[in-house]
Amino acid sequence: MTRNRRELKSQFPLCKKAGMPRFGPTDEQRRIVEKASGFGLPQEKICQLIISERTGNPIDKKTLAEAFRAELDRGMALADYAVGNALYERAVGGNVTAQIWWTKARMGWKETQVIENKKAHLDRMSAEDLAKAIEERANKLGIKIKLSID
Repeated sequence: MTRNRRELKSQFPLCKKAGMPRFGPTDEQRRIVEKASGFGLPQEKICQLIISERTGNPIDKKTLAEAFRAELDRGMALADYAVGNALYERAVGGNVTAQIWWTKARMGWKETQVIENKKAHLDRMSAEDLAKAIEERANKLGIKIKLSID
């Protein structure tokens, strides 16, 4: 910076840079961004919800990040808290569906189904014994067959 500019700055400390004025969000816009962030909307879509009064156009991502940083960060946390709290209240209040979901998601429980293979003995049979067992079962069902192992 040249000496003359320094002197001018010291004489006129309140002089601002020329150009567009900074975007100033309203309380309503802050609520919209916080809620949209909580819904998980991408920032590009959140930008479309906020119209600059000065330009009449949606704000860009840079303006969104600068003007609404706290709302973007807080929105998802508030939404997660609200949903988690509602689930918790329903679960401890006796809602069985909420209790089942809680035990699966939070406690790692899972539903298992045990299938017993009662015919495992077939795996240990010789080819001749297996053919004989198949013949006997078919004959009991009324199907006459004769198997031979070559």
